[in-house]
Amino acid sequence: MLALYLAGVSRVGDTPAIWVAFAGFIMASMVATLGPIPLGLGTFEAACVGMLSLLGVAIEATLAATLLLSRAYLLASHAAGSMACQT
Repeated sequence: MLALYLAGVSRVGDTPAIWVAFAGFIMASMVATLGPIPLGLGTFEAACVGMLSLLGVAIEATLAATLLLSRAYLLASHAAGSMACQT
């Protein structure tokens, strides 16, 4: 997942250090896990954009890469679920 996120950020025009992306990803995962909001509902995305913008990554690149990561994760899980249901 982190490699996909880094590819998305570099695709949009900003290339952060690996530790910056890792720290932002881990903090966003912790916020989404510990947050009291049902099913997350955007807490990962908001925390990831906020954390990485605090660490110096451009907010446009962070937002675009986070949304790309969310959609890729969603599509991958739907594809896996539909293949499991067909067997």
